[in-house]
This record gives sequence, structure tokens and C-alpha cells, in this order.
Amino acid sequence: MIAFAAMAALQDRRFVAGVQLLTADDRQCQATVRRRIESPETAIEFPGVDRAAAHARAALLRQIEPLLANGRRVKQAAYEVQHKEWSRAWVTDGRARLALVKQLATQRVSPSQADTTRLFPSVSAQVERRDATVPSPAVVRGLALAALALAGDTGEDSDGVLNSMMTDARSRSCLHRAKLNLFQCMAVGGPHDEDIFCISQHAMLEAGQCMASAAGPDAAAPSI
Repeated sequence: MIAFAAMAALQDRRFVAGVQLLTADDRQCQATVRRRIESPETAIEFPGVDRAAAHARAALLRQIEPLLANGRRVKQAAYEVQHKEWSRAWVTDGRARLALVKQLATQRVSPSQADTTRLFPSVSAQVERRDATVPSPAVVRGLALAALALAGDTGEDSDGVLNSMMTDARSRSCLHRAKLNLFQCMAVGGPHDEDIFCISQHAMLEAGQCMASAAGPDAAAPSI
């Protein structure tokens, strides 16, 4: 999400121009980079940051809203299939299914060419003018990461710095809790309709709520 927010922020010309102006001088560039590394929240001081933050937040929400909408549909489906005989049948390979889910949860996504093709339009769409809001920690870190990229400090030698920059502890904890809740739900589940419910409630809706909260407190999804 932080990397995605950074890509969206880089679509704002005023923000890009402001960062480039501040980092044009080598000494000033080094000082700017150090400050972003030590205090990512100082990224809100860049010219044009309000618009860039709004761009980043909107790009995140465009990804989150379909997840929440689909989660609600899958949750409704879990209730609707309860009258079907197959859905009330006990899952015979419950342990193996849970083990597979846990295994999949440790694998990083490998984007396809189609994913890459869809990426750029999703971060460059126009942003509707809205009242200014205080950027969330995840968005602020995205702005700081964008500034580092413009300063040319996101190469392979900067992996340690980037790993620290791309971590929002609160959002990570929220998503980790959603994952554990999914595992627990599937562990105690029995019939097939309960597995469907577990996926909708924890893998989709609860995870989506964590992501919405990370995009901004006022963007948090309604109760699930």
C-alpha cells in the first residue's frame, strides 16, 4: 500500500516539481534524504503535498472499495447457500485445506504482465477535488518514499532503508490479526458454508477494513 501510494503521489506534477527543486543541490539533496529516512512524517512539508496525498489516498481507495463490495456479496452468499444440502455437508479435508491457506499466506504475489498493465491507469486516474484531510501514516510514508525515489535513493543499496520506510506498524498489526482470525475461523469451521463465511468475513471484509483505515481514518469502512 505504501509503494502504491508513492506511485500515485508521483503522478502529481506540483509535488514532483517541488521535490526536484529541493533536491537539485547535492548537499541539500543529501540532507533531504536523511531527513526523510529519519522522520518520514516530514514529507508533508513538500510543496503540493496536499494534492499528492489526496491522489495517493484516492488510488488506495479505488483498490479497496471493490474488495469490500465483493466481500459483502460473498458473505451474503454464505447465508444464501445454507438451504442447499451440499453446503451443510462437513468439510472432510478441513485440516489440509487450512494448511494450504496458511501456505498461500506466506507467498508473495508475483504480478503478471496483465497486472502491470492495469497498474499505471489505476494510480494515474484523476482525483475529485475534496476537502483537505490529514494524511494517514501509510500515505505519509508513501509520500516520503516518492521523495526518496525522486532523489535517486531507492536503488538496491537502499533495501534496509526502504524496508523500514515501507512498514506501517498499525496497519501491519491489523492485517496480521485478520489473517489469524481467518485461520482460527477455518480451524473451528465444519460445513462448507462456514468456510465461505470465514473467507468473506476475515480474508475480504476484515482485511479491507484494515486497508481502508490505513488509507485514512475518515475512509474507514462501515461495520462488517
